[in-house]
Amino acid sequence: MRFSEKLYAENREVWQKSKDHPFVKQLVDGSLDKASFRYYLLQDYYYLTHYVKVIALGIVCAGDNAAMTDLSKSLISLEASELAMREKFYPFVGISEADLVDIEPSPAAYHYTSHLYRTAGTRELGRVLAGILPCYWLYREIGEAYQGMRESRAGVSGLVGDLSECGVCGRIEAPN
Repeated sequence: MRFSEKLYAENREVWQKSKDHPFVKQLVDGSLDKASFRYYLLQDYYYLTHYVKVIALGIVCAGDNAAMTDLSKSLISLEASELAMREKFYPFVGISEADLVDIEPSPAAYHYTSHLYRTAGTRELGRVLAGILPCYWLYREIGEAYQGMRESRAGVSGLVGDLSECGVCGRIEAPN
């Protein structure tokens, strides 16, 4: 059993609680209020702007050309997948360009991005990837679990299908 599979098995209950969280359920059934979705999108924007920098640091840490190329492709696809997917919801919740400047992070967003920078500071690619893997893995599983179950309500619920289809999620593999 791979190390990541062992950790996954040992934390299955916590992982499931994340997938069953009321925010996720409301996102799926279309009952999530716009204010909550707006807050999520702003916090996610904060995360993604730092994620880009951590991936760039990962490229610096890469020991071979193949890893550098894969991480570079991840950065290139970020605009077409993660960022573009979210930007289409900004008008729905009233997010302007000005709102994206100087976002005050929630404690969770701040601590997670700080953790990513600390792992990148080790200059070990495996640690950088281990830091970002849980986010990719969980988002992919949420998208897959709820694919086809979301309501047709415009706006909020459309993100669920997008989560399982995002460009980089399918290319990330759990490290050994």
